[in-house]
Amino acid sequence: MKNLNVIFSVALFVALLNGIFFSLNPNVSLSGEANKLSVIKENSEIKVENTSDNSILVKCFDLSGNLNWEKEIIYKNNNTAKNVNVENKEIKIDFISSDASGYEVNGEIIYDLTGNLKKIDVN
Repeated sequence: MKNLNVIFSVALFVALLNGIFFSLNPNVSLSGEANKLSVIKENSEIKVENTSDNSILVKCFDLSGNLNWEKEIIYKNNNTAKNVNVENKEIKIDFISSDASGYEVNGEIIYDLTGNLKKIDVN
């Protein structure tokens, strides 16, 4: 019985440490997809990925998994997608971009569902 209590205590401690680590580090994902966002809507699956070369890759798939189109977003030196949403047949991607000096801007890029760029709004 004593061994069971020790095993339970160690397992609880490890679980507690994992919970603290994951809550303090939002870039860590249990699925390994920390740099990917996706949404399924309007008969399409939109996948947005923050790439290792600091660009944003947008891919649109049909519901069978076939790639319809792909776009790469490079606004300044460092680009990070923060959110993706599909509404009114538009794909809206919120992002943060910074230049070499570290100056950051927030922006929104809007595509239609066929991949045509409709708007870039940066503030």
